[in-house]
Amino acid sequence: MRIAINAINLVSAGTLATGKQFLSALADVDRENPYLVVAPSGFGYEDITSKGNFQFKFYPRMKWLNKPWRIYQDFVGFKKLTRHFDAHAALILGNICPIKLGIPTVVLFRNSYYVDQSDFQQFSRRWQILKKLEMLFFGSTTKVADS
Repeated sequence: MRIAINAINLVSAGTLATGKQFLSALADVDRENPYLVVAPSGFGYEDITSKGNFQFKFYPRMKWLNKPWRIYQDFVGFKKLTRHFDAHAALILGNICPIKLGIPTVVLFRNSYYVDQSDFQQFSRRWQILKKLEMLFFGSTTKVADS
């Protein structure tokens, strides 16, 4: 089975550690299935390239362009890569997969504020607006993800 993994937005704190540990462990236990991993360059994912049966596609992270880049990746880029790779399934590690990929898709959900906004008022207005946009994309995800 050919599996595409989207880790493009796992770049800080717990998400970065979780992403790298998960991929490293997966490489240790499954050396049969081919994987395409889409990840940011310069965050240590390069250390995993020699493990398992992984094919990596690295992209530089440009902080000032991250939001539009992420939208492009979520709506266009990752889908193109999964088709080119001929993936049979996809694993999204960054909360959001707003469009149907045409293959079974599992999304790792890790942001509780998508469903519980009781703490929203303590954050800046800009942060609240950005998170509301993310929640719209997450709403799309709940309609297209298989799990």
